[in-house]
Parts: sequence; structure tokens; C-alpha cells
Amino acid sequence: MADELKRAFGLEGERALITGGGTGLGFAMAKCFVQAGADVVITGRREDMLKEAVQSGTGTKAKISSQVVAGKTGTNSDSKGVFFAGMTGWYSASVWIGHDNYKALSSKATGGNAAAPLWQSFMEKIHKAKNLDSREIIDGTPSDYNLVRVTTCGVSGQLATDACYNDVNGYKTITDYWSADSVPTAYCSMHKSVSICTESGLLATDYCPSYSVESRGIVLIPRGHPLYDSIDAYGDTIRKYLGEFATLKSTNDIANHICQIHDAYTATQQPSELESIVSDASSLVYTAYQLVGSSPDLTNDPRRQINTAISAVQTLLSLSPIDYTSLEGAVSNLRSQLQAAGLM
Repeated sequence: MADELKRAFGLEGERALITGGGTGLGFAMAKCFVQAGADVVITGRREDMLKEAVQSGTGTKAKISSQVVAGKTGTNSDSKGVFFAGMTGWYSASVWIGHDNYKALSSKATGGNAAAPLWQSFMEKIHKAKNLDSREIIDGTPSDYNLVRVTTCGVSGQLATDACYNDVNGYKTITDYWSADSVPTAYCSMHKSVSICTESGLLATDYCPSYSVESRGIVLIPRGHPLYDSIDAYGDTIRKYLGEFATLKSTNDIANHICQIHDAYTATQQPSELESIVSDASSLVYTAYQLVGSSPDLTNDPRRQINTAISAVQTLLSLSPIDYTSLEGAVSNLRSQLQAAGLM
């Protein structure tokens, strides 16, 4: 796998800075860059993240047998220096390698392949000479240090609400340790829970069918917020980062963001709820076949998932009596698969 990545990306001698690289996508990206030959710098605040960077990230050459090690590598601008800063449960030390006249090093020199091994060589000797057993870097639990784990909104920085977890724009919540004396006390004032029509992406009305309505969180700048007075002048920029609903201020603004696909007229023309979902399911199956058939570049995994979803809908359509609830869920799943594949 590593050889394939190197051939595909050719990142030997290149440097990458991964912020928030201790977990999730950030850490996965860091590992891929390392496998492709790049020198990766991971930044983060948590001890567990720095431990993992040594165990399987850029600082693997700093490992000391029978010791817990945490640290990070780095490279100065223009390759004029490389470093590794690390710690064990007993000692901490930093190594910087460079010329006293600040001359650039070889492009192949990195914190991971130069500074980390040097750090490891003398730190391991110190621990063995003193016959030191392994111990945790932080002795105790977070509560011993008056720290509590709190989830806050990634937009407002206040305590997260259900609306923050279900942000329609994909903004995330942040879970981290706080000093117990400085934990936010107010809940998010920028997120509001609303009903969104998934077909139009706008605020749902009573005319939107139940299968297309979801409860989601939107960012709405409250009166009194520093950004509120900037809405008129910088509305486009605010919407770019906080979503289409963020700048709503008046009834007229809200009216322009209400679903226009479903209205009183279409509602009176629709058959019964069951007939409507059956009609929608049949139509979606036909559309799905057309979309898949006209997409030769569609890869195997999404193609297989879409075909499976189509089969599930067809099976439910063939039942008598029809299981309305299951059919509604299968239709929603098929629509999601098509959207995930970029076909809708």
C-alpha cells in the first residue's frame, strides 16, 4: 500500500502541516501523507493524540521500549531546521538540528527521520541507566486536575444543543477538556431547530410530505450578536460560512426561504398518503435505473449500493398489503444513495 501511495502522490521531500491531526480525518490524512513519503507535522492539544503520533504517526522513530512516549515532529521554513519535542512519564526534551548560520539542510532531512532518532538514542540510554519503569505522562485523572469534558458548539462556542448536533450545513460540535471553573454556562444561541424539506432544502410547510421533512439545526444570527449589524453589508460572506439561513432578519426574509415545491394546490391534487408514497417509490425506481444506466463512470461500490436499494423498494412494492412505513424508509434510503453518488 505504501509503495502505491508513493507512486501515486510522489511526496518524497515534501512537508505537510495537519492541524487537528490527532483523530478522525486529520489523523487518517497524516498517515497517508507519511506513507506517501512526506514529512508531516501534527498539531494538537491532547496527550492521547501526541501519544498516537509517536506510536503510528510521524514520530515512530522516537519510541522507547517499555516507556510511554508522546511528542511531535516539525520542520522549519525552507528546511533550515528540523525538530522533535517529546516526553515520557519521567523526562521531557527537545532536539533541533540545523546549521549555526541557518543554512538549509538536505531536502531529505525531516523531524521524523533526523531529530526523532537522535532524541530516542539519548532518552533511551537515560531511562535504561536509571532502570526506570514505564509510567503515564500525566499521573492521575482529569478530575484530579479540575478538568471536565464538555461538548460545545463549533460555531458559537457555547454549550451544544440538539440543533448543533444536527446542523444542516455539517458544522460539528467540539468535545474537549475544560477547567471546571471556566466551563460555558449558556447554551448555543445561534442554532435553532427547524423542519427542513429535503426535496427543496428550504423550511418545510404543512404541505411537504412527511417523508421529505427532517428536523435539522440552522445557524441564525441573533439580535445583539456582533455579526447582526453586519448582515446588510456582508450578507454574502456571512452566508458563505454560516449558511443561507444565517442572515434572516424579517418575515419577508423567511418567506423567501420556505419550500415552494409543495403548496396547497399540489396537496389537494395528491392521492392518499399511501398512494402518494407508492407513486413516489415507483417513479424513483424508474429514475434510479435511468441515472445508473447513463452513468458509465459510476464506481462499483455506489453502483452496488444503489442496486441493493432499488431491489429493496421493488420488494416492498410487490407486497400485499404494502408496509407503508418500511416502504417510506426504503425510498428515503434509495434517494440518499443516489445523492451520495452525486446522481441527484
